[in-house]
Amino acid sequence: MTTEPIEDSINAAARIIGDISTGIYRSPANALKELVSNSFDAGATEVFINTDHPAHSSVTCFDNGPGISVDQLRTIFRYIGGSDKRIGGDTGLFGRPIVGRIGIGILAISQISKRFVIISSQHGDDFRIEVEVNIEEFETTESSRQNLGTGSIGRYRIYTMAEAPEEHYTIVTTPSGSELLQEMLGNESPRSYFARGECEASNFLEFVEVVSSGKQRRNLSEYQSFLWELASLCPVPYFRDGPVRGWYGWDDIKAGLEGFNFRLTVDGYELRKPVLLPTAGDLSELGDDCQVYPFHYDAEEEMGLSLRGYIFHQRKQIFPPELQGLLVRIRNVGITGYQTDMLKYPRNLGPMAGGMTGEVYVLRGLEEALNIDRNSFNETHNHFVQLQKVLFEHLGTPRGAGITTDIRARSRTRQEVLRQDRILEHLSRLARRLSRSSSIHWRLGVDDAMDSPLVLDVTGEEIRVNLDHDTVPSSQAAKEQFFRVCLIARLAEVLGPPDGEKDPLVGWLRKL
Repeated sequence: MTTEPIEDSINAAARIIGDISTGIYRSPANALKELVSNSFDAGATEVFINTDHPAHSSVTCFDNGPGISVDQLRTIFRYIGGSDKRIGGDTGLFGRPIVGRIGIGILAISQISKRFVIISSQHGDDFRIEVEVNIEEFETTESSRQNLGTGSIGRYRIYTMAEAPEEHYTIVTTPSGSELLQEMLGNESPRSYFARGECEASNFLEFVEVVSSGKQRRNLSEYQSFLWELASLCPVPYFRDGPVRGWYGWDDIKAGLEGFNFRLTVDGYELRKPVLLPTAGDLSELGDDCQVYPFHYDAEEEMGLSLRGYIFHQRKQIFPPELQGLLVRIRNVGITGYQTDMLKYPRNLGPMAGGMTGEVYVLRGLEEALNIDRNSFNETHNHFVQLQKVLFEHLGTPRGAGITTDIRARSRTRQEVLRQDRILEHLSRLARRLSRSSSIHWRLGVDDAMDSPLVLDVTGEEIRVNLDHDTVPSSQAAKEQFFRVCLIARLAEVLGPPDGEKDPLVGWLRKL
């Protein structure tokens, strides 16, 4: 079944035209995020993206959603930026919050190629539509200089062809030979790289675990960054142990994402949110080495803003660096990527910044503060200002303690424990030397309640120390010397001179 094609122009609001001319999507992942969001809103349960790696000469996005009719497509192209997605409410199939608002997602692929094809079939129809889209003329006509009203940014041609009635899908694909895609993603095959290089992964979980451990020992490649960014931004579920191992305060959000029944597969990898904290193998439990700080804010009735979030900190640097900072999600979709400045937190985070990450889920509001690219905010909007205020209060303000205060306190406690461990190791070495040069097998014990910094118990064959005694100096080197002198003095006092020595102090000094 083939009919004469329908041909018409694509019209857009002037603000859309102006933004398209500058390139509103700053990376392939950000552009494809919009296509994925369209599929999410349409009710698709599976989305498959193929980037033709390692050649990266074209990109194709397939979803098993209900498809697009000719009338729907013509309505979309009649006025890009005039979406009516939420007329029937802001919740779609499977209880999914509708992501799109202004109807520009269909043009996201134009940031990769000015020519692309849309193929779609609806269940029950015995045909599919194939749409050739061309917005190349936009770059060479007066359209790009319009600043009022609406204008044409390109043309499309719709063909109708026979299809099985049970089929339903939408495919968006670019023609081969996209140099722009190659520049963005490189020409390195991920599978051959994983098989031969330091980062071996047969699935996305293995990939995340390897790059999060720091074993790769180099920055992510362009293609790896693309996978990581797309997984971070899209409304896909978490891994079973994500986002923080051993923390269950995010379980309701994880269950909600699973309930959306939405899966995204890119070049054979089923993506999940790449957040598995802590990212160092020896930091397996929450405690002094790492901690999670949840927070929430609810002013839906007063100002229409409600959110939940957490900040996570570990004592070691978080890998990869793309995971450091704060990610804001609106309707489960990441907006800005991870921002290392924590939404421009005004205080110096110092070394702790490298070990800090977090997410904010905006449950209500903030959408009006979004810029058209859905990748940045109007930072003067009252919702964004309030979000900053909430975050900064939890991080800590000059007048109040917060997360950063606790992180510094935990760091001081950890350093003190490490210093004490080093002192005890020094004293243990002295006890072992003393055992070899005497008939007593000395053991080391700690007694913080003693009135003396060091006591020799000959009967119990024990050297007891009080590391917190008032006479103990503060510096590490001074502490080691102090306890060495104390031990020599007590040995001279209790045991007398060692064999062959006349002066007990000189004798034990030689032995130790």
